[in-house]
Amino acid sequence: MPTFRNCYQRELQRTPNLRGGQVTTQFIIGEDGFVSKARISKTTLKNDRVEQCLSQNLLGTPFPLPRNGTVVVSYPFTFNRNR
Repeated sequence: MPTFRNCYQRELQRTPNLRGGQVTTQFIIGEDGFVSKARISKTTLKNDRVEQCLSQNLLGTPFPLPRNGTVVVSYPFTFNRNR
């Protein structure tokens, strides 16, 4: 999680008036247990740099091996200035 939190923190340093929000990602965990595709499915943060950083950092992230082929995951990241 620190990697994904850093996406927001870096942009907060560049854009001090950046508000918090939620970015929902959708990604595919392949049969090998690694994320093969990632995209943003919904966002209230509306910051391209943070969203791109999240998607890029999800690619290749390891997970436990799926039991039955690939798995599609939808995961919301919530960011606010206090964390």
